[in-house]
Amino acid sequence: MTWYDTPACREQRQELFALAERDRSEAEEARFQELIDLVKKCDAYNKAAEDFVNGAP
Repeated sequence: MTWYDTPACREQRQELFALAERDRSEAEEARFQELIDLVKKCDAYNKAAEDFVNGAP
């Protein structure tokens, strides 16, 4: 579904995956949680774009 991602969403997703693969400091953990929320917003955007392309009301 990331076909519709903006450049910012792609960067956030890459950063999230990088942080997910290793131990994190407290600051990194806070950023990790922030990125989870941002990526969820990207997913909602992707879903809306997909629905629009597919003709959903």
